[in-house]
Amino acid sequence: MRRKLLSLTASLFAAPAFAQAPQSMPAAKPTFLPNATAAAAAPKGPVMVSHVDDSAFPLSVSPSANAVLSQASGALPAPAYDTPSYGPPTNLLLDNAGPARESRVWVNLEYLVWFNSDMNSPALIAGVPGVVAAAPGGAFAPAAQLFPRNRDIKFDAFNGIRGTAGMDFEHFGVDASVFALETNSEGASFTGTGAPISVARQYINVATGVPTNLYSSLLGQYTGGTEAVVDSYTWGADVNARFPGFTFWADRVDYLAGFRYLNLSESITMTDVSNFPTGTTLTVQDIIRTSNEFYGGQVGFHARSGACERGLGADFLYKFAFGSMRQSANLSGTNTYFVPGAAPDTIPGGLYARGPAAGTFTRNKAAVVTEATFNVTYNFTKEAQVFFGYTIVYATSVIRPGEAINPVINDSTARFVANQTPNAIPAPTFRFVANDYWVQGLNFGARFQY
Repeated sequence: MRRKLLSLTASLFAAPAFAQAPQSMPAAKPTFLPNATAAAAAPKGPVMVSHVDDSAFPLSVSPSANAVLSQASGALPAPAYDTPSYGPPTNLLLDNAGPARESRVWVNLEYLVWFNSDMNSPALIAGVPGVVAAAPGGAFAPAAQLFPRNRDIKFDAFNGIRGTAGMDFEHFGVDASVFALETNSEGASFTGTGAPISVARQYINVATGVPTNLYSSLLGQYTGGTEAVVDSYTWGADVNARFPGFTFWADRVDYLAGFRYLNLSESITMTDVSNFPTGTTLTVQDIIRTSNEFYGGQVGFHARSGACERGLGADFLYKFAFGSMRQSANLSGTNTYFVPGAAPDTIPGGLYARGPAAGTFTRNKAAVVTEATFNVTYNFTKEAQVFFGYTIVYATSVIRPGEAINPVINDSTARFVANQTPNAIPAPTFRFVANDYWVQGLNFGARFQY
């Protein structure tokens, strides 16, 4: 037993010497079997292994040990990798450099719950205690803002959808995406007899600089009210070429280059109705519409982890677009007297949309639009995935209808103002007031790829 152990130990120490083939070795050395066929034909039984000191020890080699020796010499094939069911193992160095990828088609379908930034606006509807409004000088009485409060119009959540489709080829891919949010409306309506509150719209008299109330209801004189409706609608689209990139911290990274379009369309409609004891009705209406259309080139990247393995993963997308924002504002207004037994008497001009401030105004302004999306994903198979996450889309310059209103008015040109201040100053005038804009919220979706 001791002799067999010594023989085995000597053989293990002798293996490096055989591999190095020193010059002092004798000419006759044992040779490993060249292949499996030779191994099968080799005689079984004791094998004499020469040591460096030329002494010999008999060693019995089992078939399993012979297989290990044969594999070490290249006689047997290398063991197969334990590969996942989604494809063969990848060379990490080649994969980081952007290797050829399998051609496939993929589609994302998403339900969106997004919010947008508040709209700045002057007070569209104000209120004054009825007894104060009816007193002398009531037109200049301090008024409380009824809508919007704190000069900000806030929208509730927008429901929307987004669809993205793409195709990957060996060394590049393409994709196209479009999203649309429902038209969302905010507003308020106040009517009454003037008690306890007289409803009014406010403006600043261009001649005096004093805030002035235009009442639609006044205690003891006439009844009526004011309604304001604000609409907002956003949608966008983009198309990109995709190029495999370096994957230092993700399973897959694509660089993007393409084109982006974004549209923000909004409006404010204000209507005053006053009913006089004689049966005459006065209606004053202003409609302010704005449109922002962005066209620009876009770059970005899309990183995915756990994209092809069953279980949890992550998905991050960033896009940066630079281009032109076409800003447009359209202001129109009318005032109409309805006298019993006569045809309606309508002329152009509301309170804010009149004179130099009525019409369509357009300009182009350089702007940046960015988008960032982060999703947590779960893969059922390599073909089906669900995800949940967050998206923000940000634009550096847009015009909105609340900011398109100039409340500085020359009331001497408004026939529906009772106590006018005569002057020849052209007012209101239109001026572009732009601000940044964002829309953000939650995404719920599914991905299918083949």
